[in-house]
Formats: sequence, structure tokens, C-alpha cells
Amino acid sequence: MRGKRNVFKNDIIIDLTSMLDVMFIILFVVLCNQTIISETLEQSNRENENAQAKAEAVRQLYEDQIKTADNLNRYVQTVSVMVPYKNDIKQRTIMLSKEGEETEEFDLIGNEIADSKEAFQKSLTDYIQKNSDRPVILSLNDNNDNILYRDEVMVTEIFGELMEEYSNVYLRGTISEEER
Repeated sequence: MRGKRNVFKNDIIIDLTSMLDVMFIILFVVLCNQTIISETLEQSNRENENAQAKAEAVRQLYEDQIKTADNLNRYVQTVSVMVPYKNDIKQRTIMLSKEGEETEEFDLIGNEIADSKEAFQKSLTDYIQKNSDRPVILSLNDNNDNILYRDEVMVTEIFGELMEEYSNVYLRGTISEEER
């Protein structure tokens, strides 16, 4: 009986090699995925930081532009003149809008406009003299083509006289000969 070996139930041998192989493969896949996710996350963070830096630069640029515009508005005076006509071209009104003041109106009735023209010119001249230490920008009928040619010529001539007389007067939206 020496050659016989007794087999007991407790002597069962389990081969774990294949299970260890599977576990190592799973571990390897998880580590690779973690590396890929980490790299993607780092790249996203860098892109976000770049976008944030660009946004901050644009915000700073806009703040600088707003400050410049505010300073410019404190320094430059603007005057807007509108001379619209509606259905009746014999009755028109010059509307003079000066920065910091209420809009003035001067009625132009028919061909008798000398008094209104003189009052308009005096009001404009007084405003320019009052702001002689600042540039005054004059504009005529901003974004509105509803003006009679004779009124446009009259106001443009007044603007020209004021520009020759005062060095602080500038014209915005001049009309060239080609456009006339």
C-alpha cells in the first residue's frame, strides 16, 4: 500500500493562472483609460485657461474703450442739426440738439426764413463760444435723408462759416459734390 496515495477532499488544487491573467488585463485596460482621461483632462484645462486668458484680454480692451469713450464724451461736445420736412415743404423746422442742453426748434415757413436762420446761427455760435476750450462736432441729419436741398445748403454754409471762424469746430458727415 505504499504506492497508493490517499486523496482527501481538502487536497483540491485550483489553477488561478488564467484568472490572474484576466485580472492583469483588466488592470492594464483601466490604467490605460485613466492615462487617456488624465491627458484629455489636462488638455481641456489648458484650453480653458487659454480661453479664459483671451476673454480677460478682450474684457480689458472693452473696459479701456469704455474709459476712452467716457473721457472723449467729457471732452468733445456734439451738436446735431435736423431739418426734416413732412408733407408740406413750406413749413419746416430746424431742430438743434446741443449736448447738455434741451433741443431748440426754429420754424422755417415759406421763403421768409431770415429771422429763423439768424436765431439758429446765433444759438449755434453762442454754444461754440461757450465751449471754446473743447472741440465741437457738428452733424447734419444723422441717418435721415428727409431734408430739402435748399435747407441742406443753408445749414452746410452756416457750418462752413463757423468752421472758418472757430478753430474748435469740426464737421461730421460732410456732403461731397458727387453725392449732391
